[in-house]
This record gives sequence, C-alpha cells and structure tokens, in this order.
Amino acid sequence: MSAALGKSDCLVIGGGLAGAMVGLRLAASGREVALLERERAPHHKVCGEFLSPEAVEYLRQAGVDPVALGAQAIRFLRLASKQRVVETDLPFTALSLSRCVLDEALLERAAMLGCTVERGAYVDSLESCDGQWKVQLRGGESRSGTTVFLANGKHDLRGLERQAGKHGDLVGFKLHWRLASAQTEALRAFMDLFLFPGGYGGLSLVEDDSDPSCEKSAAGLNCSRQFWMKTRTSPSGYAAQNRFGNGRWLCLPFHTDISRDALLAYGVLEIRQR
Repeated sequence: MSAALGKSDCLVIGGGLAGAMVGLRLAASGREVALLERERAPHHKVCGEFLSPEAVEYLRQAGVDPVALGAQAIRFLRLASKQRVVETDLPFTALSLSRCVLDEALLERAAMLGCTVERGAYVDSLESCDGQWKVQLRGGESRSGTTVFLANGKHDLRGLERQAGKHGDLVGFKLHWRLASAQTEALRAFMDLFLFPGGYGGLSLVEDDSDPSCEKSAAGLNCSRQFWMKTRTSPSGYAAQNRFGNGRWLCLPFHTDISRDALLAYGVLEIRQR
C-alpha cells in the first residue's frame, strides 16, 4: 500500500478468520493488500473453539498449525439432555483453540506474506467513487482500493446496513475458567454439549492461556463455555456453579426469565437466585 496516498490494490475490512484468510491468500498470490482491523490488540470472542479436520487442513495449507499453537485434541462427544448423558467416539480427531490465539496467528501470517495489517482502523463508511472504493476511518483518515472485501462480521458499515435476521431474540456469552487437575482430566479429549429449551451450551478445553498476548495470563488449561438462549425483557440476576461442582459461584446478570428453569430442568447448571 502507498503510505502517502493510502491506496492499495485490495482492501479487506475486518481481521477475523475470514478477513485474515482473505488477506493472507491475496498477499501470497502477490497482490497488494491492506487489511483494516478495528481492534488494537488480540481479544476473545463469543465463538466456539471447535476446529474440524477440514478447518485444520485449510489452516495448515495457509501456514498456520493449530497444534503448534497449543490446540487441544477432541476425540469424544458427551451429550447431555435433562438427566441423560451419552458418550461416543468421534469419527475423526478435532481440535480446540481459542479465537484469541487463532485470529492473531492468522493476522501474523498474513503480515509475514506481505499484507499490510492496520490495527485500530475503525471503518465508519465505505463508498464507490470514480472506479475506486473509498474507506473513511474514524479519526478523519481515509483509505482507497480497487477491490474491497467485506469481512466485518456482525458490524454493519454506514450505508451498507443489512436487514435484521429472524433470530433477534438470541444471546450468547462465553466464559474461561481455570480448572483443577482432576477437572481437566475429566474433560480432556471431550466436547461436552448440553441441550435445553431455547438453546445449548458447550464445554471444551483450550490452549494453555499463559500467553501474555491474551487477556488472561495465568498458566494452565482454561475451559471455554458458551450458552445461547432466547431472551425476554424481564431483568434477572443469577449465580451459577459450573458442572464440576468446585463450589465457586459465578454471578450472571442477564435479561431473561426462562434461563433458571430451563437450565435447572436440563441439568446444565446448578443455579440459585440472588
């Protein structure tokens, strides 16, 4: 990219998995490409950490090895609904790796191949002008390119807003927990899934989170847990205990009036109202 004019052949808006892979592939093919990422540093995302064998192969073809990044192997599935629990072997070996680590590795690989990665580049608007795409950044600067790739995920751009989806009443959240040795071994190589009315939860080990580039810096394996459920407008506050029963209660202030009964009935969490 021309630093003086802020111009490049290709512009990629968004530095998540899709944007980083596009920037990486374009740079590897010899194209002049600039990637604009709104976040200034690596960060966690509300997203599952499961990597299928196909995804692992695509990453390795791009020069990123999840195992070298500390990904945990997943060979078994444990499915829970109400008081029933079933276990089975997976027909393949999958991996589990946090988005904080994976996204950063892809961006670093893209930059290594010649992609210009701009951090803290918050795109306010995008418009076509005289055969070029012009990007207006928050703060007054602008960038332009012949071709633009939108990888902005859930974030809409001014003038290019998308229609609301059909599932506007869904919410997701994720937590990382440090587990004791016995808890870690109970979960090792498993993907735990919990089914309940209106949603599901997932539990798996991720990489050692001692890397200071991530927000948490404690050594040891962490556990990632994610829940999706329908929400309503009644404010509620709950304290939830993880399924391993280590006695530590976590406050969950969120707006829903079905979560307590649903999670209790389906054995996902032990919950007490605050």
